[in-house]
Amino acid sequence: MEIFEFIEDVVLEFKKDERTTELSQVAREMGFRFRKRERFRVQGYLLKEFPVFEGKSKKWLVGVSSKTDRGAGMFSRIYDYVYHGDLGKKTTTVFEIKCKRIALPSFYIYPKTTLEQVKQFFIKEDKAFEYLKEFHASYQFETDDLNTIERELNDEILDIITEKKGVHLMYNHDYFLLFYPNETIKARDIEAEYKMLEKVVVLLSKPF
Repeated sequence: MEIFEFIEDVVLEFKKDERTTELSQVAREMGFRFRKRERFRVQGYLLKEFPVFEGKSKKWLVGVSSKTDRGAGMFSRIYDYVYHGDLGKKTTTVFEIKCKRIALPSFYIYPKTTLEQVKQFFIKEDKAFEYLKEFHASYQFETDDLNTIERELNDEILDIITEKKGVHLMYNHDYFLLFYPNETIKARDIEAEYKMLEKVVVLLSKPF
């Protein structure tokens, strides 16, 4: 297995494609370091716990941009998560920020399905920030600790999410992940999407 991965890494290192070239240029413009590829199996175990990475057979990170901001206590990465599923090869662009200055219960914000949108009119459920009607019309908020979330989470963050369509935001073990499932973000839009996640993290950050 490892010998085939090694050969594939060598081939990809010298292979040129438009997407890699674009991501490299974006990384340079944003002041990020850039690597063409990283094996998924060598990623941190806490990152691997996120549902977005569950299952799938063969998977890797492509076009990995990274930056450390010691002043803000943040380590950021942007990459295309590529995997082979039941229906073939899929790609999801992932925006990742790790920040130890945040201590919150894990949560997951994701778009409501049509069924969930209909269900909310007939079944009353406890939910975080219930007064944010516009947010709850489009998004689901999952957490195991509603009280702490409502006390600690800045609801301005939900206003930011409400302005977007189809975005997923996860937080667990110091990691924030923002992505649109099975969607490759255009190179010209990458910086704006990253800045949105960065703003969310800054709003939640606690001083050292």
